Amino acid sequence: MKNWKGYAFEFFLLFLAILAGFLVENLRDHYNEKQQIQEYAQLLFEETQIDTMFMKQQQSQTILKITELDSLITLLDNRSSGSRCLPLYQQSKKFLTNVTPIDLKAYVIEYIDIRLFSNADLVNLVFGYRDGLDLYITRRKNISDISNAIFISVQELFDPKWYYASDQEKLKNSAVIFCLTDDKLVWSRFYHRLFSLRKQFEEEQNLLKHRNDQAVLLLALLQKEYLIKQKPITAQVSTIR
Repeated sequence: MKNWKGYAFEFFLLFLAILAGFLVENLRDHYNEKQQIQEYAQLLFEETQIDTMFMKQQQSQTILKITELDSLITLLDNRSSGSRCLPLYQQSKKFLTNVTPIDLKAYVIEYIDIRLFSNADLVNLVFGYRDGLDLYITRRKNISDISNAIFISVQELFDPKWYYASDQEKLKNSAVIFCLTDDKLVWSRFYHRLFSLRKQFEEEQNLLKHRNDQAVLLLALLQKEYLIKQKPITAQVSTIR
């Protein structure tokens, strides 16, 4: 029969085996988590790179729209009651063409646990960047709503048949495009909507500049913290959801 020392030794070996199993499992979990964090960091880096490219495009579009709005507002300022509306009609049509916003990405922020990142500065920066995306989406909704209201004003002021007419018909009948009304309230509403939209575009420009500054900081910190290898920028979005 074994004495108590033999039983104690067996118990000690069993304890060591269980402890070793726990340690191996913890090491495996730690390794997997580290790999997951590295993957998320790489994805966030790549999508933020794409964001910076899209933001530059959006800023160029916004500047163009502000210029078009200024031209339209100048035409309105110089308009006299009962005057022909061809220039106003043409500028309104030009402005309302291709107003679809560019979609910002960084979708990876929406589904990862940001707290996995150990760097507190990085966590705060990512949270701020995500909040900026929410603000951008809200701003684009405001712009879309006002643009739709301007489209309604255009239909109130100009004969709809000319808005939807072919280029050949417009060229043939351009001299007879008149304003539908001289109602000051209708024109004032149109004027107010144009200024409201211009303000939204200016605020969007400021938001995009701030967001681009955040992106530059985020890219630098991700690269430093996780030794990210830069890849050529492509307009692809991560398929992980």
